[in-house]
Amino acid sequence: MRQDSHAGEDMDYSAPLQVPLQATEPKQGLKSAAGTSSGLSVIVVETLDDLKPYRSDIDDLAVFAADDNLFHEPWMLFPAIECLAGKKPVLFVLVFRTSREDPTDRRLCGFFPLERRSSYMGLSVPHLAMFSYPYCFKSTPLLHRDHFKQTVQTFLDWVRLQSRIKLLDMQQISRRGCFHRAVKTRLELRNIRYTEKRFTRACFVPDTDSATYWNKTLSAKARSKFRRLERRLSELGRLECDELSSVDDFDRWIEEFLVLEASGWKNSKGTAIGLSTRDRQFFWSIAREGFHRKRMMMMALRLEGKAVAMLCNFRGGGGSYGYKTAYDENFRHFSPGMLLFLKMIDRLHLDPEIRWLDSCAAPDNVSANQIFSARRIFCNMTVSNSPITGNTVLVVVEKLKRLRQLARATRAGAGRLRLPRLKHSIKPGRT
Repeated sequence: MRQDSHAGEDMDYSAPLQVPLQATEPKQGLKSAAGTSSGLSVIVVETLDDLKPYRSDIDDLAVFAADDNLFHEPWMLFPAIECLAGKKPVLFVLVFRTSREDPTDRRLCGFFPLERRSSYMGLSVPHLAMFSYPYCFKSTPLLHRDHFKQTVQTFLDWVRLQSRIKLLDMQQISRRGCFHRAVKTRLELRNIRYTEKRFTRACFVPDTDSATYWNKTLSAKARSKFRRLERRLSELGRLECDELSSVDDFDRWIEEFLVLEASGWKNSKGTAIGLSTRDRQFFWSIAREGFHRKRMMMMALRLEGKAVAMLCNFRGGGGSYGYKTAYDENFRHFSPGMLLFLKMIDRLHLDPEIRWLDSCAAPDNVSANQIFSARRIFCNMTVSNSPITGNTVLVVVEKLKRLRQLARATRAGAGRLRLPRLKHSIKPGRT
């Protein structure tokens, strides 16, 4: 059975960095950090134009990242900033390492996309958060796998210098990754208060073959049900599954997918990516770049040539991310989306380069939890950056959470306790 892997360990560093290191003067009270004894220094840039000269550095870093994250790679992150960030006050922290032997040899060891926020859980608290966007399913920063401990230490030291910043909020962090481990070690060593909320996401890990996988994952009754649904759907016409492979078909496939997604419930919910001009522009950009890099997988289940279900995945870190799905609701009684997932898993068992697939689904997604037997563990962490304000906020939020739990437990009869609604449940960490 193939095992999960998170770093591109088979890839070699091809050339030294070519972009000259030019610091951009920090704004709005942010402080830069001078070089450290470990040869690491911090550069802060605050616009995409200032970040673009470092694009090749970030691409090189992604090859050697301790924790994979394609959502922070330039080919996906830059279009997200251009199309989806809007007026968010973003900033980018880059940690460089300078060779002791050759001062001109500088290598990027850490890349932290951040945004400034003025409120936290409804409280007026200025803080920094890992930059995220509507179609970002992981916010773990890119760290060089040979220097991740020193890089995390340097980054956290830089955060501590920002006296106006009271918290550091990090959502959707891989809990079994190097970043999480290094952060917790550093916080506990310095006795810094933090909170952590753990959650899991359905994940696919190939077995020896697809038949073995299905026998272990689905009951005999469920397997029989899906075979019956496929047979009934095929009685309506020619049923086939195909995959985007030719550049000549690319535009037609992308437009077909956007139309199909907007035809169903995502349209009424306002979550279809084709409803917004900026969202469409973003998806076209990453799809085109992903296809060019051979990092996009697009499949369709077709009835008489017409797509009744489609999906789009992106490759990264030795695995894949289930990015988007769509299906024709006129055929919902046949579960075409689930049937396409079954075809996809059969297909992935034939690809030795795919060692896992993150469903990118909500933790309580019934369909994903049914057919993806493994789980990836994530967490949301919030770190105090102030012994008074930051610590107090974390304590208050935790108490509000407990009050809400009490209110839910005692919500009976005429009385109903009304409390501020929290976006996330926070579990207190050690101090």
